[in-house]
Amino acid sequence: MALVEIRHLLDIPYAYRNGPDSDIHPEDGINCQLLVHVFYRQFLEVNLSPQEKSRETFEDGLFRPIMDEPYHVGDIFYFGPAGLTDARRLHLGVYIGEIQGEPLVLHANRVDGRVSIWPLSEFPNHPRYAQWYGVRRYGLLEEMQAAMF
Repeated sequence: MALVEIRHLLDIPYAYRNGPDSDIHPEDGINCQLLVHVFYRQFLEVNLSPQEKSRETFEDGLFRPIMDEPYHVGDIFYFGPAGLTDARRLHLGVYIGEIQGEPLVLHANRVDGRVSIWPLSEFPNHPRYAQWYGVRRYGLLEEMQAAMF
């Protein structure tokens, strides 16, 4: 995925309360969950239900766990503080590619106060995102990709 394709998402302000079930324009502020919805709609042509948030995408059958690479554009990475037991508090990021073998994750975050891109190796440096809880892939997207090839 080319950076020019997602440039308009970068620097959108982070707003904790502006999730997929809120009546706001993403440009007014966005949280990590709404960013996943916007990314899926704009780049993968998939409209997720507003109820698909951190816990739902992590636990429901629409998204299947990815045990190891290769990752695909749109895979959702899950982060949180060490010892997190409530999946509703998971932080979401979207895999957009890699540079020199390092996975790159697009996410709306408190640290930068905006949407930004971090290499996977950056997350452990921040207590809120220190633990990597896994990667999941939207199953219908995988079926669509298989049908295309």
